[in-house]
Amino acid sequence: MIPICHLDSDTCEGRRTFAQCFDCREFGGFKLGRFMLAEPVGTAPFETYLVKNKRNGSMVGTIEYYSVWGEYVLDPERGSTFSHECLASLAEFCLQLDSPPHSAKRTP
Repeated sequence: MIPICHLDSDTCEGRRTFAQCFDCREFGGFKLGRFMLAEPVGTAPFETYLVKNKRNGSMVGTIEYYSVWGEYVLDPERGSTFSHECLASLAEFCLQLDSPPHSAKRTP
């Protein structure tokens, strides 16, 4: 499951995956499966993403670059519960953040 741009394909010029759609930042976030939205805050190359429940807007965690491991990680809010579908969406999102062209911008 790949996080899909929240814009329609015409608006997004056919760039449907997160890794291809940096323009979407202006519009409020990226879909993470059926239940969550990642909202970018901060600046590239190490943006932080607020992960929110799409239904009620509550925070379920943040995705941040963890320099010790050299990758993006989820820091869940206390009391958050995730299904296997949500965990798969979060993992795929982090993998896309860690893959080029994002990783090419980082320096060790």
